[in-house]
Amino acid sequence: MSATALDRRLDGRTLRTGRELLGVFVRKTSVRIMMLAWVGVVTWRITLGAWSWWDAVPLAVVLMVEPFVEWVLHVAILHHRPRPVGRFTWDFHAAQKHRAHHRDPHDVHTAFVPLRDLVALMVGFAVAYILIAPALRYAVTCMKSRYVRRVQRLHRLHHFRNEHYWMGVTMHFADRMFRTLPEKNAVPLSPTARTLGGD
Repeated sequence: MSATALDRRLDGRTLRTGRELLGVFVRKTSVRIMMLAWVGVVTWRITLGAWSWWDAVPLAVVLMVEPFVEWVLHVAILHHRPRPVGRFTWDFHAAQKHRAHHRDPHDVHTAFVPLRDLVALMVGFAVAYILIAPALRYAVTCMKSRYVRRVQRLHRLHHFRNEHYWMGVTMHFADRMFRTLPEKNAVPLSPTARTLGGD
């Protein structure tokens, strides 16, 4: 029987059944880590109890955002081309592995997220969650609070006063660090605030 476009190879052996592929899938370290993380989160949520319809919100957000995250990661990281930076070449490890996948898409070894890239991604998402989630939760629970009104006012200033300031969307810690959190009248009205200098 000839190989089809859906056949996968593992160390010279053709895998044709779902059972064979599943066996390879569950033996990959990166897959085991993702499964363990998922089981941990679900177990943690079950132990908390007190279910409400709000429990569906994170799932809905993940389902809505995931395709865009996947697309951005694919375009910006996996298809990143090596670039010279001084005497060095800047090239993501994940992009190197993805180029190997493009060279031989039927090789099962090239189809999985490399372990070190998965760890880096998980750490990045954890840090982003730790920094952003408290502000988002606060905003959702008290939409008429002074904090939310301030965040909304600063965001409007970014859009309508000057696009070079008030970059934070839910928090303005980085604006304080990078000195992009001035008083309204301390910066001029920008003619490109609405267009970002484009058409």
